[in-house]
Amino acid sequence: MNSKGKKSVGAGFIPARLPSVRFSGGHKARPYGLILKCLLVMGVIFGLLGCDGLGVIQRDGGMDGGTDGDGGSSDGAGDSVPPADLGMGPVAVFEATPTTGPAPLQVQFSDHSTGAGIHTWSWYFGDGQNGFEQDPLHVFESPGTYSVRLTVTDLNGSDSVEKGGVIQVANPAVDGVDPSMGQGGSIAPGQTGDWSSAHGSGHVFVYVSANYDGTLAAAPVIWLFNEEIPQWRGLADEQGLILVDLDEYNDVSAYVAKINFASGLLEERYNVDRARYHLAGWSAGGNIVVILGAQNQDFAASTLAFPGTGGQGAYDDLSAWSGHKIRLFYACGEDDPNFPWSAVQNEADVFGGLGYQTRFQMVPSCGHYIDEDLHHIRRDAWNWVSGFNLQN
Repeated sequence: MNSKGKKSVGAGFIPARLPSVRFSGGHKARPYGLILKCLLVMGVIFGLLGCDGLGVIQRDGGMDGGTDGDGGSSDGAGDSVPPADLGMGPVAVFEATPTTGPAPLQVQFSDHSTGAGIHTWSWYFGDGQNGFEQDPLHVFESPGTYSVRLTVTDLNGSDSVEKGGVIQVANPAVDGVDPSMGQGGSIAPGQTGDWSSAHGSGHVFVYVSANYDGTLAAAPVIWLFNEEIPQWRGLADEQGLILVDLDEYNDVSAYVAKINFASGLLEERYNVDRARYHLAGWSAGGNIVVILGAQNQDFAASTLAFPGTGGQGAYDDLSAWSGHKIRLFYACGEDDPNFPWSAVQNEADVFGGLGYQTRFQMVPSCGHYIDEDLHHIRRDAWNWVSGFNLQN
């Protein structure tokens, strides 16, 4: 604890990116295919050597399962019998995932064909490209609807299957500085989901804007520290934001662990703008966002404190940083009993003197909690930081 009774933070960090792991589809085990292949090879060998199934090879070229005593066949023919037909030709079957998304769309194709030792696969992807692997990974570079055809061949013949319009590629996101292009998230627009976490409270609540459309725009993300989703929902729906309530009360370690956990899922499942992550906090949560923001200026584009101060710890980190500079927004009630508004304003001015863009807003006739319906301070904050990102 420092002299003001505020919790200090050591030199922790939030990694700007965690590498994603892609599981590549492997070949499917088909034991029945192996058995049929072995039988087929045996049949060919027996045919070449002059055998009838498992009959005995005769020295004179004849063969029989039983002889008439003089080495000849019982029917007198003495000829080889060709191998029996081992079955019909192959049946071509395949699956693709995903089948929709913005360009460029990477699709994993999986062969599920059946047959007696399939040995060739010929794919036509509908975009002028072909493939000859069993389970190809193909990228559709341009928007459009594509029909895909697979032809498989075994020793009994060939078969083809075509799926018309199976791949639908939308226009790439037209708005976004660093879009993650993620897809497949299960939280519907306008809904809140709970991502279970092994840290802290065990919960991370994610709200997806009612107007979210990842094929048109990459969504900015507001990370909430002691802030709540209802305070931001109206603005999120208007501006296409994704909100992440970290569901902690001043536990810095849990905050950091949950951001690392949730950021990877967000970028994988939704099209979020990784250059527009913003940290918003109230009271002690406001202190924490200023401190963590100062330590992680390659992760967050801005901090929003309603109110909060970072103190000497944030000052040291801001002074030492030589990269892209974070933006800092401060708000404080005129009658706040915990944060004298003049002290909060002073911190904004001091950090501004270090070359950072800061803004302070005093809220008249307001105490420690700043009600959004009455004062619209979060809307004011967003209007100021919405144009900021990690590249400007």
